[in-house]
Amino acid sequence: MRCVVGFAPMVKLACGLVEGGMKTTIDTWAASRLWQAIDIDCTTAVMLKILDGKCKMGREEKMLMTLLYDCVKDRGGQLLGDEAHRLISRARERLAGEEEGAKESGAGEADSEAAEGMRMQVYEMRMLAETMISRPVMKAFKAMLRDEGVIGSAGRGTLPQV
Repeated sequence: MRCVVGFAPMVKLACGLVEGGMKTTIDTWAASRLWQAIDIDCTTAVMLKILDGKCKMGREEKMLMTLLYDCVKDRGGQLLGDEAHRLISRARERLAGEEEGAKESGAGEADSEAAEGMRMQVYEMRMLAETMISRPVMKAFKAMLRDEGVIGSAGRGTLPQV
């Protein structure tokens, strides 16, 4: 089974969540919700933050956000578009390949530099996203996720029954 997450430290967790039905639950919850275009942008910005290593969420929350991103990435955002989604896709493939290769054969300097270059591209896109999305909008988005039980102490990653 290929997991939906693109970085090795969370692959085991991702497989457990997907096999345990969490992906189905996220899919159902995401499909039942009316999404504003800016919500899609906020989800994309969180995914960029996860990929550049600056996200402070716990492992399970990062995994849930990754699954949520996979559910909504094909919907239209207000500010961020195809360029951000293509970069995320490339970064997920590149960074997953970099970590898998490092474990198998010891990462070469060129591989490490390429991965760092990818992280810098993600970082730059994240910074752009964060300048486009106001802090109050992002805070409201995260509060909604906490209120809905997707992340945070309110639900500890337990989605509401739909």
